[in-house]
Amino acid sequence: MSKLASEASTVIRRLGEGVAYWNEPAEALVVKAFSIEDKKEYKIVIMDSDGYPERPPNVFVVPYPLYVMKKKEYEESHARHCCFKEKSNSGRHVCLFHLNRNTWDAMRREVGSRGSRLLVAVLMNVFQALSLRPPVLNYNLNTHTGGGRYG
Repeated sequence: MSKLASEASTVIRRLGEGVAYWNEPAEALVVKAFSIEDKKEYKIVIMDSDGYPERPPNVFVVPYPLYVMKKKEYEESHARHCCFKEKSNSGRHVCLFHLNRNTWDAMRREVGSRGSRLLVAVLMNVFQALSLRPPVLNYNLNTHTGGGRYG
């Protein structure tokens, strides 16, 4: 079992198997998320990289969130520059979410060396940059209008 796989199991337990799961053939952690912008479901896919955890994992958002290209706020926040549009093997456009080395090193300093905390930090970085939320935090985006713990 890879280091990423063992660390992913903790994230899966915390989020629940309906929200996060391990994709064995791809050797990737997959987390479902919903967009605040377009209310669609996206999948965040975290795959091992050469040298993980010293080097950042490969992070993809499937499908590519088109609102990132359309809204000026994503240009201003630099999120558009982190979300590179690539074509997958299936012909679908996906976002390769770039974590540069400085960002990765800062995450490692902030959360320490525990891998599951690093994976959560990666997820939070993607959620924040692309206005995504896991379903456990936004249990019903269509009717939840604010207030409460996560509003």
